[in-house]
Parts: sequence; C-alpha cells; structure tokens
Amino acid sequence: MKRTFLILILMLAVGMTASAQESFSKQFKGEEGYSCVTIGKAAMKMMPAQSKTNLKIGSIADKVDRLEIVSASTPQTAEKLAKVCNKWIEKDNFESVIDVDEGGQQASIYAKTGGDQNVFLLLAQDKETSVVIIYGSMTIDDIKGITNPTPQEAQEKKQGSIVESLAPPLYGKARDFYLLARDGDPEAQYQLASCYHSGYGVEENDSLVFVWAKKSAEQNYPAGLYFLAFCYETGKGCSANMGNANALYKKAYDRATMRANGGDPSAQFVLGKIFDYGNGGVKQNQEVAVRWYTRAAEQGYPGAQFNLGNCYQLGEGVKEDKSQAVYWYRQAALQGDADSQYMLGLCYASGEGVTKSTPKAIEWLQKSSQQGHKLARDILLRIGESW
Repeated sequence: MKRTFLILILMLAVGMTASAQESFSKQFKGEEGYSCVTIGKAAMKMMPAQSKTNLKIGSIADKVDRLEIVSASTPQTAEKLAKVCNKWIEKDNFESVIDVDEGGQQASIYAKTGGDQNVFLLLAQDKETSVVIIYGSMTIDDIKGITNPTPQEAQEKKQGSIVESLAPPLYGKARDFYLLARDGDPEAQYQLASCYHSGYGVEENDSLVFVWAKKSAEQNYPAGLYFLAFCYETGKGCSANMGNANALYKKAYDRATMRANGGDPSAQFVLGKIFDYGNGGVKQNQEVAVRWYTRAAEQGYPGAQFNLGNCYQLGEGVKEDKSQAVYWYRQAALQGDADSQYMLGLCYASGEGVTKSTPKAIEWLQKSSQQGHKLARDILLRIGESW
C-alpha cells in the first residue's frame, strides 16, 4: 500500500502549473527546502484516467477544483511540514480515512465530512514528506477508490518485478526527473539514469540505470544512446558487450551531429563527451570537445557547464584558467548540479580561482551533500580537521 501512496503523489504532479499558491501551500512558497505547486481543473482533466497501477486520477477531475502539493526535500523541512499539517488537521477536525505505518514509512489521508472535501495525503519517508490538498466535492468513498491497490499491483509485488522498484523514495531533482521520465521525456529518462548511477536523490541502482538509459535510447535521444553505450561498455546493469557499446556510440554520434548543428544543447554536450573521450571510433580531440561544451554551456546546459569547468580546471583542450573553471561550476551549481556544487565547494576551500572562504565552501558542499553526493558528505564529516 505504501507504494500506492507514493505513486499517487507522483501522478498528481503531472501537468503542474505555476499558478499562485493559496491556503496551506502559501506559507511555504519561496522557502528553501520546499516545492509548492497548484494543479487546476483543466490540468486534472488532462491526466490519464488510468495508469499501470489503475489509479484513476483523471476520471475524478470533475469532482476536484484544484490540488495543492507541498513537498519537503530534507528531513528538517519535512519535520516542519508534518507539524504544520498536523496542526491544521487537528484544528479543523478532519477525519482519518486511511493510516498506514510499515517499516517506518507512514501515509495518512484525512478528510472533512460534509461539503467540500479537503484531503491531506501525508507521506513521510527517510528524505521526503509530501502533502497533497484536494479542494472539491470528493467523498470519502472517492478517496478510498483512488488508493485501492489492484490485483496487477499485488502480482507485480509478489513476482518482485522491475516495475516494483521503479518508484522508490526519491527526493530533490531525482523526483522531478522521475515525474517527467515516467511520462516519456527522453532527457528526463537520461537524467534519471544519471541519478541512479551517482546516487543523487535516490539509492544507487545499476539495474535502473540501464532501464532508464534504455528507455531514453529507444527514442534515439543522443544522451540516452551515449549512456546506454556506457552501460554496455562497463557492464552496468547488463552484460558487458563492446560490440553493442561501439554501435551505440556511433549512433549517438550520428544523432548528436544532426541535432547539434541545429542548436540542441544536449546534443552538443554529447558531441563534447564523444570527442573528449574518443568514443566509438571517433578520434579523441579535447579542443573540439571544449568547443562543443562551450556551445552547450552558453545555452545553460548544466552537464556541459560542469565538464567545461573541468577542462579549464585541468587545462584539457584549453589553457588552464581556475577563475573560468569557477565561473562555469557556479553556473551549473546555481541550477542544482550536485557535481558542480561539490567542485565549487572545493574551490572555495582551497582558494583556487576564487577568494578562499570556508563558510562558502561548507555552504556549497552542504548543497551537494543534500543531493546525495558522497564525496561532499565525507568532507563535511571531517569538518574541524585541516582542509
């Protein structure tokens, strides 16, 4: 059942709009560590009436005026969100409809009887708490209807299929990527594979690296093709096969070339990597790699900004320039790239390319660590020792 609750949260996030937050969510809007969104009736009607888990969200759109979703991304902000939610529930005399506590994972739905139903779905996990407020004319039976597990779910769980593990606890950017990846976005599928590879916002899982990279590659997305080739080259989530890897690298190169010349930054990034490492029979040329990284970085693509920062940091394909390295790390770090946040923290700690500042080093390392960056976390654990 707890998986059902999680999938409900994820499904409700489809079609989010940037409309102004009201009521409960208003107090968290703009506060660091929280994500607030509102979904109106029109967006609800666009949701699928039925999914693989048979949660019929779209079919009840006529009974819902709007949804408000507040998600906390750290244990500290999750604790505050839960407290505020519980105070509201107690104050307005909500009735407990469903309450689950399995292995430390808690999920509760509360509703008012009579009139409009305000429904709170509180999902408390190790790293995340989300609250969904549904405003409309839903009845308690409606609520129970959208959370009942189906025979298909039970069978998947019994068989231990890969589908059962497609939605483990995610937080931060990994959660955002999952929402888009599940709906078929190839860039998000590639990014989610990267999260599972690095353990950013989710537990590392080689099988799911391969699953999501393959989904992206099946749409001929250059970055997905490149990552799937990497999986076959290294045996990540599959049996190593250099024949498959080289064929995919070649396909990634061909597809990326077509799209990069049209200005696609993700394709430019892939070409940069191919020339950087000399993949799939392409002759290694780091100067060409820097040119492609630069084109993508100037369009705001975080992966290219990080790699370009590394090129300036190490003097690969371009004259070494620590200040330029810091500049590009910062551009990606401000977009939430965990690797860049880590490198920016190191630059502040050492004073390379920027004025040395231990407080700023700690600030950026903390941001990186909160996304699951292990090296950033290890450094923070040694605070107090010599840098």
